[in-house]
Amino acid sequence: MKNVDFVAQMELFLEALFKDATVRNNAIVFNYNPNYPRYLSFEAHKLIGAIKNLSKFYLNDVSSSKLLISFTLVSYSLSLVHFDIHIRCTSCPQKPNERLVKEAGELLKELNAKMSKAEDGFNISISVPLPKSGTFKRQSVEIASLLGKNAIIACDDENLFLTLSHELSFTGLKLSKQKSFESLNLHIKDAIFKPDIIFVQKEYLSDKARLDEMLTYQKLKNFYIVIISKDEAKSIKSEKMTTLRQPFTSDSLHETLGVVARNL
Repeated sequence: MKNVDFVAQMELFLEALFKDATVRNNAIVFNYNPNYPRYLSFEAHKLIGAIKNLSKFYLNDVSSSKLLISFTLVSYSLSLVHFDIHIRCTSCPQKPNERLVKEAGELLKELNAKMSKAEDGFNISISVPLPKSGTFKRQSVEIASLLGKNAIIACDDENLFLTLSHELSFTGLKLSKQKSFESLNLHIKDAIFKPDIIFVQKEYLSDKARLDEMLTYQKLKNFYIVIISKDEAKSIKSEKMTTLRQPFTSDSLHETLGVVARNL
């Protein structure tokens, strides 16, 4: 069986799924722990196809909702990992397309995986072989330069907040986690605290007065702003501002951090 870079495969899949989500103003949160193996030895396209169908079961019908795709490593050995995969949505489809669920089940059956329906989504239980020889992807030198930098996360979406916090904990950043914009505001205005990077949801900056105030303090304290957005968010208001688009994998997050490191 050919070894696959599963994280890279998911990155391509999420890029396509993002376009489906934006049609009805939906958001996607993807959670795959950076500690989990990225190289696996199985027919990844079948698992990704099943996740795609179960995601579209919701995205094709619901609006202004949030879809969560979350991997949990249940057990592992030298040759095998076992995942529980949870696909959850904050809304239920009014016209459920059961064909998508059936096709997902058929793909999973070919992988000897099990699928079950939950009240708010689907569960997949699957065992996946590991490559016989380890394959690793090293952290870039650029990201390593962020070691010890002060970062703030301001995000009111619990799943997104936890996912981003956990991903960033592997980068060496010193994290200050503020869930409300008010808390973020206090930190920015604090005469002693100097943030280097601020991760903030786009919704927090939709108010022009808030955005202008943040840009004023950015000039004073010289921090970089990363806007977490469920859409393209192309309107960049500052040279030290970039976008982290949902859903993101560790690869797309590292790409964003590379931009920050080059311009901080």
